Amino acid sequence: MRDLLFKSKIEAAAQVVRQKIVFADDSSYVENPEKIIVDLDAFPVDEIQEFVFRHPQTKIIGFVSHKNESVISRARKVGITVFSRSLFVQKLPTILRE
Repeated sequence: MRDLLFKSKIEAAAQVVRQKIVFADDSSYVENPEKIIVDLDAFPVDEIQEFVFRHPQTKIIGFVSHKNESVISRARKVGITVFSRSLFVQKLPTILRE
């Protein structure tokens, strides 16, 4: 997560719904996570695609600028659930609980 402001929003929402969250840039490591949230503006779908195929039990959720239609399309084709950044923020508590 490169956007520190966005990272703090996710952390705050996780606290509200009492969900543990670990960021890839943290020193913590979670083996076999239930879900992964990815900033698709920062990480290309190609880099995530192999993980998606190797770990079908892990739900991958991505957020991206609504203007980035090609990324949205490619991400959905490989099985990533994609939200625009604004919709992701609106639905974040629900996304974390599911």
